[in-house]
Amino acid sequence: VVLSQGTLLCYRVVPSSSFVSSMPLADGTNDEKEDPQPALEWKSKDDLKDVVLYQAVLSPPCVKIRCHLIHYGVAFTTKPASAGKPIKPGANYKKVPVMTVGKRTVNDSYVIVKHVVPIASGQPLNEEWEQKITYKLQPSIEMECFGNVGDLTKFACAVGFPKCIVCCIAPTMSKRLPAGFRKKYPDLPAAVDIGKEFRAAMGSNNFFGGEQLGPVDVSYYGTCLTFMYLKLECGHNHIEGAGLKDWWRRMEAVIPTDKVFPPKK
Repeated sequence: VVLSQGTLLCYRVVPSSSFVSSMPLADGTNDEKEDPQPALEWKSKDDLKDVVLYQAVLSPPCVKIRCHLIHYGVAFTTKPASAGKPIKPGANYKKVPVMTVGKRTVNDSYVIVKHVVPIASGQPLNEEWEQKITYKLQPSIEMECFGNVGDLTKFACAVGFPKCIVCCIAPTMSKRLPAGFRKKYPDLPAAVDIGKEFRAAMGSNNFFGGEQLGPVDVSYYGTCLTFMYLKLECGHNHIEGAGLKDWWRRMEAVIPTDKVFPPKK
């Protein structure tokens, strides 16, 4: 789905059994859901040096990665990138985010989380919830955003589309985009149902990770943050409907919005 100048949003919902490594892309880097080859040899946070995140500022998976790097104290710089275009001539991967650490390149937000976050956080990967956040929550809340004329208009304008054009096409696109999602992914759960499951898994704890937030908290927060930052109905309805308002306030206190997004002009 092409939403704006250089912004491409495309998702596939896949079962966990399909998360297997295969041959790298022609440039030697990993494709989606594939582990980098040769294997990364990072053992501690000290190995995460010269980190560059190629990103689109409002892209939910890019925001998720920024939240992790900021919270776990990994120094990094960012460079603008657009889905649909490689980060440099000769590269084969055409989506965002892409992260380089020294001379190694890691593509795909799930793969970045899989290999970077356990080292940065010192905690094991919760594969079940990281996959659920990436391949169910994210496309589900995006679909809700696209199906709301007001949300779609705000989002498209925020990523660079002229408002005069957006206002003309948003009513039609708000019907077409969700219909396409539902046709391809008939079993995609409602975002609020995932939120309620997340809330139930927290129990009486302040965070999913317990009394202190953990990597799953950061991934969930980062995935929803763009929608809350832009004050979209889909974001507010998700947090309110899932009973996550108190959790959200606690997350904002630890990872403030102004640390994740550049100052508004």
